[in-house]
Amino acid sequence: MINKINLIIKNIKNIINIKKLKKKIKIIDKKIINYINFKKNNNKKFIILKKKKSKYKKIIKIYFNINLIYKDIKLLYSFFIKENINTKNEIIVYLKKIKNLKKKLNKLIFKKEDILNAIIQINSGAGGKDSCNWVEILERMYKMWAEKKKFTYNIINYVLSEKIGKKYTIFEIHGKYAFGYLKGENGIHKLIRVSPYSKKYKRHTSFASVYVYPLIKDDTKIYIKKKDIIFKTFRSRGAGGQNVNKVETGVRIIHIPTNLSVECTKTRSQKINKEYAIKILKSKLFSIKIEDEKNKKFSKKKKKIEWGNHTRNYIMHPYKLIKDLKTGYKTKKVDYIINGNIDDIIQKYIKYVLEKN
Repeated sequence: MINKINLIIKNIKNIINIKKLKKKIKIIDKKIINYINFKKNNNKKFIILKKKKSKYKKIIKIYFNINLIYKDIKLLYSFFIKENINTKNEIIVYLKKIKNLKKKLNKLIFKKEDILNAIIQINSGAGGKDSCNWVEILERMYKMWAEKKKFTYNIINYVLSEKIGKKYTIFEIHGKYAFGYLKGENGIHKLIRVSPYSKKYKRHTSFASVYVYPLIKDDTKIYIKKKDIIFKTFRSRGAGGQNVNKVETGVRIIHIPTNLSVECTKTRSQKINKEYAIKILKSKLFSIKIEDEKNKKFSKKKKKIEWGNHTRNYIMHPYKLIKDLKTGYKTKKVDYIINGNIDDIIQKYIKYVLEKN
């Protein structure tokens, strides 16, 4: 139980930097004074600044409350270890308090849509056979992470390469805040290694793009006009019994206004696959809506999955290093990360977003 508490505290400290948040509040205070002096109290930016200040102050307050409770827990635990006094019930009460405070903290750190399940789409890019293998490695990494978090993983669709790996895969991860944790994985991932498929064992560079979408709930209002979609069916691939490769159970939906395409071979029922494909399409459109509100514009052009556009490096040769170009996170534990231990990367991104905003 104490290990569980220590992990909760460690994760919170990895995300929150009190000194930086206090500096942010001081900067905001100076800006607020300027707005007041120039009588711009009703200005939208002024209102946003006040909300940000209030949010940061609440985060700091919760952080200190958690720290105080944690000190009490450590004291109770020392009584149990040194003097053999049974303090288990008291520790359980304090653990519940920490969990309740963490829930409040999550509401301040994460956005509304972050609590949703996640859809992850991985596409191979430049790099030939190695990039298709790289897609499989990344898929395995997220699957292992989900298993460690006790989240569920379900494949939606995939396209095998002619020789090795996958050209494309899309799957869902179900768990509380799955999208909030994984949205920082969006981008182009670059792998540098000695290719196992090269006869001369030369160093090879491969690329794969990762797109993370929130899996919307059934009651989310996203409207799609019938005239805006093209509906196609195809024969599903892979295992699934006698029916799977003889009947066109696979579904492809193309959304004409955005040129978005969704395929689903999740079940052996064309009807269920169609319903799920529409749900995925709505999730993608919902993701566009979020970006549109954030940036005031949405670019339909996606970056090419090649040199110069990557957001994270995975270097396996001539040395080992992972570097995230968005957050500046670095580690030499390449194998450790690829085996699904990506919590440090996730927490670094959450911290980066919190301090950036």
